[in-house]
Amino acid sequence: MKDRVDIYILDTERLKGREDNIVQGIAPYYADKHRRAKVESVKMQELGAGYILFKVLGVTKDEQLSFGEHGKPFLSDKSKEFSLSHAGCYVVLAVSKEPVGVDIESTERLTLSVLKRVLPVSYYDELISMREKETPGCDKAAEEPQSPEEKLRWAKAWTSVEAVLKAIGSGFFLDPREENSFMDGWHIESFPLSDEFMVSCAARFPFTVHQNELT
Repeated sequence: MKDRVDIYILDTERLKGREDNIVQGIAPYYADKHRRAKVESVKMQELGAGYILFKVLGVTKDEQLSFGEHGKPFLSDKSKEFSLSHAGCYVVLAVSKEPVGVDIESTERLTLSVLKRVLPVSYYDELISMREKETPGCDKAAEEPQSPEEKLRWAKAWTSVEAVLKAIGSGFFLDPREENSFMDGWHIESFPLSDEFMVSCAARFPFTVHQNELT
């Protein structure tokens, strides 16, 4: 039987009008990031990160959190493992008993040159190979996805890689182009969110995803 990873999804639009009340109950670390952010979407993402940690893991104080060498947050008492990600109006939180990584990305922002700069060589080559099989005679170098299916594949590849980097705790301090083997041994589950986002989760064990929407 597969283990389970809980993924909590928050649409920060639901927090609007409640910011002043919410900011009083979340960890000061995230409250300060919310106040300092200059861009409205970033302000809401930071508020959402603090809120989702409060709602799911009961985090209200900074001392409940610690940070890894490259900035990955974790619970100081190590009672559970978690990973945070945000994009657009969404904040997602993955919770597990073992190290886990989660990433959410817009399906609209990826181009071929961006993928080439970031993805492991084997991942990038596979995307090009699938493009040629799906659309024989197409322009292999076309920057934009050539089909809705390709758009989802690109987002899945990107979020899969970043989810593993988050689970490891390195983020992009590890260069995926130079360390192809870092993906070995990781189990990844992915799913689309609305029509514009892809979510991927990575863990060292086979797992099923249980999605939870927060209000």
